[in-house]
Amino acid sequence: RKSWNCAHARSSFIYQSIKQSARLAKRVEILLDELKVGLRPMATAAVVDAYDMLRVEILAHIEMQRTVTRKEEEVH
Repeated sequence: RKSWNCAHARSSFIYQSIKQSARLAKRVEILLDELKVGLRPMATAAVVDAYDMLRVEILAHIEMQRTVTRKEEEVH
């Protein structure tokens, strides 16, 4: 993980959206909202690390959903 030495760097990182696509970024925001995670949490080093890990997990979840959907379509 990155070292978050200053508040500005942490804030900049946590407020940037997902870079893959606007649609994917929106899906991540929806899942964060469902999990009751604020889109603008306090940017402490611990929060930024946890928030980043959560976004990575959400992206992995979305990719797994896509894979399952693709495989189900292949079977049927």
